[in-house]
Amino acid sequence: MIGSVALEWSYRHPLAQCSSPYSTEKMAVLKLVLLFSFALFILILLSDDAKAFPDGKTSARTNHKKKIKVKPIQANLGATCRLKCKIPSKTSEVLWFKDGLLLNITKSSGYQIKRRSKQKREFLKIIKISQNNCGLFECLVRKSGKHGAWRIVLSDGNGVKCKRTRRETDKTPVCGKAGKGKTCANSRFPNCKSFAGPPKDFNTAVFIHKGKPVIQIGWKPPDIGYNDLWGYQVHILGFAGHAGFQRCIQINSKEDKEPYHTFNYIKFGSEYRLILQSLPSKEMVEKKVYVKEKCEFKEFKMHTSCCFISDLNSTVDTDRGTISLFWSIHCADQSIDIKRFRVAWTNLQNPEKCSGLQTFRNDISEISRYNYSIILSEECQQHNYSIKVIGVHESNETTRKARIMVSYPQKIAKVSATTVWGNKSDDSTKVFVAVAGVIFGVALVALFFVYKYCFTKVVYKLPNPSQRIAVSSDHSPSRSGEPLLDEGIKRVFLMSARCCQQCKWVVHCLGELLTSTGLVEVRADLWSENEISSGVVRWYEEEIREAKCVVVLASSKMARWKKRTKELDAESDDLLDITAQLNLVSGEIIRDPNSPKFIPAYFKYNGEPKDIPDFLSSRLAYKLPNDLNRLIYHVLNIEAIQPYRTRPIVVLGGSDHPFESRKVDLLQAIAEADEEHLRIESEKNNRSSVA
Repeated sequence: MIGSVALEWSYRHPLAQCSSPYSTEKMAVLKLVLLFSFALFILILLSDDAKAFPDGKTSARTNHKKKIKVKPIQANLGATCRLKCKIPSKTSEVLWFKDGLLLNITKSSGYQIKRRSKQKREFLKIIKISQNNCGLFECLVRKSGKHGAWRIVLSDGNGVKCKRTRRETDKTPVCGKAGKGKTCANSRFPNCKSFAGPPKDFNTAVFIHKGKPVIQIGWKPPDIGYNDLWGYQVHILGFAGHAGFQRCIQINSKEDKEPYHTFNYIKFGSEYRLILQSLPSKEMVEKKVYVKEKCEFKEFKMHTSCCFISDLNSTVDTDRGTISLFWSIHCADQSIDIKRFRVAWTNLQNPEKCSGLQTFRNDISEISRYNYSIILSEECQQHNYSIKVIGVHESNETTRKARIMVSYPQKIAKVSATTVWGNKSDDSTKVFVAVAGVIFGVALVALFFVYKYCFTKVVYKLPNPSQRIAVSSDHSPSRSGEPLLDEGIKRVFLMSARCCQQCKWVVHCLGELLTSTGLVEVRADLWSENEISSGVVRWYEEEIREAKCVVVLASSKMARWKKRTKELDAESDDLLDITAQLNLVSGEIIRDPNSPKFIPAYFKYNGEPKDIPDFLSSRLAYKLPNDLNRLIYHVLNIEAIQPYRTRPIVVLGGSDHPFESRKVDLLQAIAEADEEHLRIESEKNNRSSVA
């Protein structure tokens, strides 16, 4: 192809048209020069490509003969990582590779390139680590041949960590060791077998250095455990006057026989706590240091800034609208003469309009008593004022300020009392209208309460005990007319763990109460021991299967059977232990998870919500006797026939109905069982205290 190009060019060149005998030789020489130049140009291009891609492949895979050290990096999912590549100069060109392929760096690719020329660094920023970002990353500096490699691996945790994993070095000694810096190390050495004793002669001193207070501490090495000693730790904590201040210094040497340290950045009038500890050691030495106020140091007593204003008083003249101030000034150096003062006042309720600052000179004062009057506008003659007075020396140094709070008294307007007599007929009309309005309002409120308590209640009457409901073979009533009677007689099974005689009596009374409604046929193992004897498991299976409702009465006794033991088996007097009964209920729920027949409940004297079996814990539980009426409504399924859901339900059996007397018996039985359980608990506590 190169020859063809040359021939085409020579054909079009004007020299080809010359008829001179030397034109053929010149053209041949010119062709050779052009061919040589073109070949040299191709070689230069190939050499540049070879430098960029040493293997010469278009895939841009790196294949360096020099052994490259790969730095491992562990990164959490979602973290941001930065890879640092050294560059020899600002103009150096850097190529980045991932898994041997040239990296495409764009905004949408999740990578960014940043360069810091002064530090001779170029960074590859991986914005968000994902599964696709893991692998081998390399940087190659063209011409210089510098190279760097990192392998990023996902770690187990989640967060923003992206750190290089270092090789395991020798573990830190159990008693610690001296380091290079002064950073405080861990002061506890749980695995150390011998410790150094506490430092001796721990002393502190406070003095002024370059106009600022400093605290210097000194001590001596301990006599006990000196061979174990390798350093000290000193903590300083700021309290009143400098709260939040904290420093910790570690001294990694024991060669100094009288070590000391000086703390700077201390404030006047502050309290500090110093803690000194040998390393390693469990004992600490503590001291509290109080730094005096600035003017209590002899270096500052004679300064103008230590002069103070005293006896600051005020008087308020409401007629003139002024506040007059009086004060005195005292200086330790009697030669200091202060005649200029600065007074600033601020109205606490209206600081924007009623504030001011005034500097004045008061030369007439033989007894060092000074005064100033603040004139207030009419708008500002009210509320409270905060007033500050400062003395100013000729050198513009100021004294300590004095502050006073002044309350401006409110003006009381005088109003003359005059009586205006109107027409008596008008007054009588007003009184009549007012009385009528009151009577009408009371009547309206009374009608509202009468309507609410008499007409908004849903009342259901229980059937008379003498009234028998004929039931067909499929348990449906043969007559209708009353909502409760239309529901028919329901079969209810009471399941409980036997505890004591009083608890059995409570279950018996609950069953009698449900039976007295005339709408429920209650079944319980307390009443059917003869039937159970013929087949215990079969009887319980049939009762749970055939019952319309199963009321599971949870208790602390029932909760104990979650983990069966031989001792508990010996104590049990259940015909079928409660664990087996609950397994039957659990099996029914597994077959029909949405079955509404199982109702959890518990008596508050011997049960809690946590005692309810796990497979019933998600259902609505009833706390007895508080939720007794709600339990009865649930068993009778009153909500299904309730016409208005917002109205309260009242079930009445009448004064002569056995429902009322059975309810009283149940409440009395619950009270007796509660007393019995309290007595048993107290006896257990007494026996345990004696033992």
